[in-house]
Amino acid sequence: MPERNNAFAGWFRRANSKVLGYRKRLTTKHYFLAAILLLLFFLFGYDLKAVIVVSVLGLLASYSMIYKRYLRIPSAIELVTFGTVMTSIGYGATAGAIFAIVTTLAGEIISTAVDFFTLVYVVVRALMAFAVYYLFYNFEISITTLGVLAAVFFFALTGPIYMLPGDLETKIKATYFFSVNVIFNLMIFAVLGKLVLGIIL
Repeated sequence: MPERNNAFAGWFRRANSKVLGYRKRLTTKHYFLAAILLLLFFLFGYDLKAVIVVSVLGLLASYSMIYKRYLRIPSAIELVTFGTVMTSIGYGATAGAIFAIVTTLAGEIISTAVDFFTLVYVVVRALMAFAVYYLFYNFEISITTLGVLAAVFFFALTGPIYMLPGDLETKIKATYFFSVNVIFNLMIFAVLGKLVLGIIL
C-alpha cells in the first residue's frame, strides 16, 4: 500500500508539473481567444455554421491591423467593419455589436496600439452594428453601399474627436484614414460582400 501511495504521489507531482508548465506558456492572447470561443458558443449555441463563420471573420478582423505593430500609421486597412456588418446582418445587431467590441479590442491589443481612442473606436463600432442592421432591413441598400456607409459612419463619429488637437499631422492622418478606409471597404464589400452574405443567409 505505501508503495502504491508513493507511486500515485510521484505521478501526481509529474502531472501537476506539466500543467504548471503549460500554464506558464499561456499568454493573455490565449486567454482572450478562449474567451472569444466561449462567447461564440454562448451566442450561437449549437449553430455550428454560425460559430465557424463568425470565428473566421473574427480572426481575420482581429489580425487585419497587425501591421500597426511595425508601421505607426492609421489602421485604414481593416476587416472589423466588414465583419461587423456581416455579423449584424446575419445574426442580429447585438451579435454585431459584440463582434465589433471584441475584434476592435483584440486588434488594438495584437497591434500594441491601445490608447484613449480605443474606447472611442469600441463604442462607435458597436453603434455602427445597430445602424447597419437598421439600414439593411428597412431600406433597399446594396451590401457594397452599406459597407461604404458603415465606413463613413465610423469616421463621422471618430474623426472630429481624433482631430481635436488640430495640428497639421493629425489632419493629414485623418484624411489618409478616411480616403483609404472608404476605398478599401468599397473594394472588399464589392468583391466579397455578396459571397459572404450568401453563406451567412
